[in-house]
Amino acid sequence: MGKIWELLDDPETVLVFDIDGTLISYNYGEYRAHHELDNESTEEEFKGIDIYNGCRGIPVIREFLRGRDLSRVYCLSMEPHEHDASKRKAIHQYYGIAPSHIYLVADHSEKPVVLTQIAKEWGEGVKVVFIDDNSTVLRAVEAQTPFCTAHVSIFFEDRECVITLA
Repeated sequence: MGKIWELLDDPETVLVFDIDGTLISYNYGEYRAHHELDNESTEEEFKGIDIYNGCRGIPVIREFLRGRDLSRVYCLSMEPHEHDASKRKAIHQYYGIAPSHIYLVADHSEKPVVLTQIAKEWGEGVKVVFIDDNSTVLRAVEAQTPFCTAHVSIFFEDRECVITLA
């Protein structure tokens, strides 16, 4: 993970974060997590509700981004539930990331394409790290792009800890 942290810490690296479960907790409901939005049988109860109102950013990631050049920070999230405006507002409010740097796609399969578009904006040789909480999406990005990937859990680990297995 040292090489991933080298890229994450490099001020020249372009960082692209997923939103749900990465920049904002999945825990929107009073007694349940956000995953209900992925289940069509309960989707209707969330339409028209600003599920991001009252959410807070993830403190360790807010701290990580503090002092960074936010022109090199993006968000890329799947949003099939018509909460586009709410997501954009929350991400800008909690992290200061420009709304123009927030990309919302209808399906996870679009993420490698959008990442490639973002990289092209910065030119050849740009370093990109994509941070997500979905291992399937991370594997797809790894298979389809040359970019570094990181699971969001990297921010919750002790950077100095090294484990040696016998």
